[in-house]
Amino acid sequence: MAAVGFVLVAFTPGLFWLWFFLRQDAYRPEPRRLVALTFALGCVSTIPAGIIEAIFLGDFDLETGTLVGTGAAMFPVVGPIEEVCKFAVVRLKSYRSFFDEPTDGLVYAAAASLGFASLENLFYVADYGPQVMILRAPLSTVGHLVFDSIWGYALGVLHASGAKRTGLVVVSLILAAVAHATFNVAAFGFPLGAVALVVGGAV
Repeated sequence: MAAVGFVLVAFTPGLFWLWFFLRQDAYRPEPRRLVALTFALGCVSTIPAGIIEAIFLGDFDLETGTLVGTGAAMFPVVGPIEEVCKFAVVRLKSYRSFFDEPTDGLVYAAAASLGFASLENLFYVADYGPQVMILRAPLSTVGHLVFDSIWGYALGVLHASGAKRTGLVVVSLILAAVAHATFNVAAFGFPLGAVALVVGGAV
């Protein structure tokens, strides 16, 4: 029963925000099966992200490291790896299956990011207990959604324009990775800065 409770605590915020986001896409809604699959693949993408990060970070402990060390881990490793893994879910599956307007990129990016955040939440809940979600639910979960909207919209524009705008997507992915890394560093050293980043991005 404890395991079921952990899953509910970890996944409820992500599922709520996905439901909320889909309600805004009422004019030309996306196939719910594809949205659900994108969410599930977003969950799965946390596994290769975690493996690659472990290879690059080795024994570095984010909890005991210095702020400079944390930045050195977040900007070249964690931010880019996690954003690329989530991006790959949308680009390799959803993008090829059903895209017909720019906002589609936002919908599928939201599904992938919230899936990633939800399984990541579960790992944190298993390690630190359900109380960790007091901050992760409104910050980290929403943070993934905000960061991925950057490249999600760029993917939608790329598909709708029919033009070669690969550079736009690459730049948007870099911006998302930088925003993600900045949030992570702020969460360790400047919590109010992390809050401001998420709130500002959501607004």
